[in-house]
Amino acid sequence: MIRRTMLTLSMIALLGSAARAQEAEPAYETADELLSALETADEGIQTLRCNIVHTKLFAIAGDIQQRRGALIYSTEPRQRFAISFEAKIIDNEVRNREEIYIFDGEWLVEKSPTDREFIKTRIVRPGEAFDPLRIGDGPFPIPIGQKGEEILERFFAELAPAADGLEDEAFQPASRAASASGWIQLRLTPRPGFADETKLTEVRVWYDPDDLLPRMAKTINKSGDESLVYLYSLKKNTETAEGEFSVETPGEDEGWNVTLRDQTGAAAQIEVTP
Repeated sequence: MIRRTMLTLSMIALLGSAARAQEAEPAYETADELLSALETADEGIQTLRCNIVHTKLFAIAGDIQQRRGALIYSTEPRQRFAISFEAKIIDNEVRNREEIYIFDGEWLVEKSPTDREFIKTRIVRPGEAFDPLRIGDGPFPIPIGQKGEEILERFFAELAPAADGLEDEAFQPASRAASASGWIQLRLTPRPGFADETKLTEVRVWYDPDDLLPRMAKTINKSGDESLVYLYSLKKNTETAEGEFSVETPGEDEGWNVTLRDQTGAAAQIEVTP
């Protein structure tokens, strides 16, 4: 089932890009050139909506898990995102399990309607700004408009062939899609000063040369676990509803197990406003 799903995604990319796939000249000669171009790739983008497939390979257990869902990213009135997963595939078995993650600029909500679990954590002090997709900070390394110098302060950067880093059998459909689409791969490894702070040992991001928006991202952590995020059916500047980014705490009579936390140190006791 996992291979079939990823194969379907690879065919989406193949059908849309076969004409430009063969022997294309590299759009950028160095990682510095690509990073410079990426700084303005998000100009005019207020929202980004796409489908998402998240595949994880666990080094010790050897397990493969995959989740399918959708991502909404918005820059107005601040950077925020909402990710909803509708199904999980474990050991080739599809399990309908909804999981929702919402960041509204200050609060991160993790919600499981199946288990009626609601965890709300303040991760940004009121009035401060935070990029939820910044490489090394957010849940997924999908940088949009991040400054090249900020990336280079933390990482060594180099360009890599499209299929590089996708040798595992579980990633072969993604490898074919990246090669056929002519995506540009940026490989990042932590600099010594940042290596002690991060759990990551490697980050790879693939960009579509036509619009320089990310299409795929892969990380490896210090335990050897690999995580691949595949984005498809991207739509820019679609309308969004405020409810899609709601972090409202459920009422006591709604049957949720609610946990409230504060990781900012802004207050000794959490003050939650619905």
